[in-house]
Amino acid sequence: MCRPSGVKSGAGSRFGGAQWPRAEMVELVRTNNPVLLSWLLAELASRDIAAVVLDVHTSIVEGSISAIPRRLMVASD
Repeated sequence: MCRPSGVKSGAGSRFGGAQWPRAEMVELVRTNNPVLLSWLLAELASRDIAAVVLDVHTSIVEGSISAIPRRLMVASD
């Protein structure tokens, strides 16, 4: 199993012993525009701010009706 650097293993976790760091996430943008999301990810990365896009697969599966937007999330701190 691949673990991010700094993640310690521990007994009893549901992810093969890995204890994932917990950080509260804040939603910056909710959109179906992949160009906007790509640009925002690049801007945040250029400022050393880690970000993640949620609901990508669900958005793709639902088709082109734009019912489920993708969410750009960053750590609250």
